[in-house]
Amino acid sequence: MYSNESTEQRYRLLVMDVDGTLVDDRQRIPSENVRAVQQLQDAGIDCALATGRTWISAEPYIRELALSAPSILYNGAQIVDSAGTVLQEQLLDPATALTTLDYAERHGFTPFLYRDNQVLVGSITPLVTEQARKDGVVCREVGVLGEIIENTDGPSPTKLLLVGTEAGAERLQRELRVRLDGEATVIRSETHFVEVLPRDSGKDAALRRLCTLRGIEIGRSVAIGDNLNDLEMVQAAGLGVAPRNAHRQVRACAGYVCRRDNSEGAIAELAAFLLGDRHAASKS
Repeated sequence: MYSNESTEQRYRLLVMDVDGTLVDDRQRIPSENVRAVQQLQDAGIDCALATGRTWISAEPYIRELALSAPSILYNGAQIVDSAGTVLQEQLLDPATALTTLDYAERHGFTPFLYRDNQVLVGSITPLVTEQARKDGVVCREVGVLGEIIENTDGPSPTKLLLVGTEAGAERLQRELRVRLDGEATVIRSETHFVEVLPRDSGKDAALRRLCTLRGIEIGRSVAIGDNLNDLEMVQAAGLGVAPRNAHRQVRACAGYVCRRDNSEGAIAELAAFLLGDRHAASKS
């Protein structure tokens, strides 16, 4: 059991996943979560996002919550301050990106190339349109993605998102990890998503870097997330937390499992727990 000693003594940083955790199923932040984040910041606890989204997609949430601490974007490949200035960034090796792209397309996955804060696709399909709507971004149709990667005059990619089926994603992640042999970080951000990130990325690695930037011991951090791409971050934090709707593997490794899901204000429940309100939150 966790003691309810004061937040000033225990935790100094809360890092929150966005989709499936902070926001409800319509991608809106429940009002109780907005109030809870403000209470935490007033109590001296830094609050930050940790998301696979781009700055353009994450900025509205950062603004709504009035976050002052830096946030983690691209599933750990980038750390930005509250104005969007890049503080740390890892980029994907173009040769690794080309290998990934070829392998994914041959296995029937739809690739999204993230580069220079843009989302590039080969063509606009219903799947692309729906993904763009969900993430609040505009996808740019460029034709052959491989030619974009091969253009050495342009910036290196930040990540590749590969969308397919659940069974296919599990197999693709396993095979890409072998094929890329440590040259990239390969994660599943949703059951049917595989993401290929720069080496030594991932939300857990970014959490450690963020703690270093803020001068905070990682044992004094809290991380909450719901999906498989949050698993290592939840394990790495001083206190790992899962909303009720989290993937079973995330719930299994969390030190605190919320009674509420993402649409019911899991962040508000966590805030009540951290601030010592035993009546508002209890360990599941």
